[in-house]
Order: sequence, then C-alpha cells, then structure tokens
Amino acid sequence: MKNYHYEPFKNCIELIIQKFQLRVRRTLRFGKRLVVYLKKYIPIILCVTLFEVIIIPIGIQLEKYESWIDGFWDLRNFMLTSLMIATVIGIIDSESKRHKVLLKQYETYERFKYNSEQFVCSLCEVANFQSDMNIFLSEKNFDMFYQKLIEYMEQDLPKIQQKVISNIFLNYSTKELSRELAIKMYFEQYSRALNNVNYALLTNEFIGPIEHAIEQIDSIHNELQMERLLIEEQKSCYTDIQLLKFVDGISRVIYPAIADLRHPWRWDIGKNNKILCRK
Repeated sequence: MKNYHYEPFKNCIELIIQKFQLRVRRTLRFGKRLVVYLKKYIPIILCVTLFEVIIIPIGIQLEKYESWIDGFWDLRNFMLTSLMIATVIGIIDSESKRHKVLLKQYETYERFKYNSEQFVCSLCEVANFQSDMNIFLSEKNFDMFYQKLIEYMEQDLPKIQQKVISNIFLNYSTKELSRELAIKMYFEQYSRALNNVNYALLTNEFIGPIEHAIEQIDSIHNELQMERLLIEEQKSCYTDIQLLKFVDGISRVIYPAIADLRHPWRWDIGKNNKILCRK
C-alpha cells in the first residue's frame, strides 16, 4: 500500500517540477527577447534626451522652467504616453507575429517529421526490419534507431525477403504491390511531401537555421533521385541490404533538417516529452 500511494505522489511532484522548469526557461527566453525589443527604442530615447538638453537651458532663459528638474519633469508626459505606449504596442505586435510564425513552423515541423518517419519505417518494413515511429523525435531516439539498424544489417540476411508488399500508408487502391513498385511509390509520396515542406520554408520567415534545412532537403531530393535511378536499373535484383544502406544514408540527411526546423523548441523537447510521459 505504501508504494501505491508513494509512486503517484512522487510522479505528481516530478511533473510539477518539470512544468515549473519549462515555464522558467520560456520566461527567461521572453526576457531576452524583451531586451532585444527595447534596444530598438534606445536611439529614440537618446534623441529625446539630446533634444531636452538643448531645450531646457533655453526654457530656463525664457523663464519657462525654474530649473533642470522642471524640464525633466515635463519630459515625463512624453515618456509615459507616446514612448511607453509605442513600446508596449511594438512588443505586443512583435510577439503576436512571432506566435503566428511559430504555429506555422510547428505544423510544418510535425508534418515533415511524420512523413519522414512514415517513409523510413515503410522502407524498413520492405526489408523486414521493424522500427518504431518517433525515429526523428530526438537525438536519443535517432541514435537508438541507427544502432538497431546497424545491428540488423550486420546479420546474414537473404537478398530479398518480401516480393509482395502490403502497407496501409500507400495512397493507392490496391494495398498489395510488387516490391519494386512499392518502393517507387514510397519515394514518390515522400518527394511530394518534401516539396510541400520546401515551399513552406521558402514562403515563411521561420526561426532557426532554415537555410541549412533547405540545403538538407535539396540533398534528400538528390539522394532520392540517385537511388531511384539505381532501382530502375537493377529492378528485381535490388536487394534488402542495398535498401537498408540507403535508409542508413538518407536518415542521416533527414534528421539534421528536422532538427533545424524544431530549433525554437530544441531546449524544450526533453522537458515536453517527460511531461507527456507522466500525464
């Protein structure tokens, strides 16, 4: 009975700690962005200060002010109304635009990750290698997949284990296809998915090393094209080991592109996964 009560309480405390750490981290990042926003208004403040340094002595000479303090006190109206309102509105507008961009980027990231995992897992199934989804969720997941793949490839495997492929992810009326045709269809579906991702990267101002992600996607396209030519040349002689070697190479090109796209959440991914696991 003690364990029954202790474990849920312990999990609850750990969940609260994980959420608190995540909130603190996001608050600190907002604070850093706030400093960046405020830097934009430093030239305005300097210009106002310089203007007052020139105007206040003139005002004292004209008996508009009795002292410098009166002049700076008069400045508070401008600082508290025009400048502060403009600053707050500017910060809210910037954060609103950033939020919309992040939503679009997260949708693109999730779609890219899912399509990539579906593509890689489908190719692995052709070679009778069972792999879990969430391959590209984190570096840890990817390393585990890669290690299992290498161990599987080191076994003494038949050249071709499945000549007929059945897969529910194929967008085709017939679910049972020849091995060669199924591989080509996986390539075609993934190529279309890559085109959609590439379009999103080019038409949105996403946050992070997006130029590198675009370069990686171009490399993925090239790898797909080269392997497609090899498959067409060898046809039924294209072996499972060749396919898995392609999976080995292409997955190491795919993962950096996905990591680039999740750049804004790269520090949150571990905390989010722990929170989701404990709920």
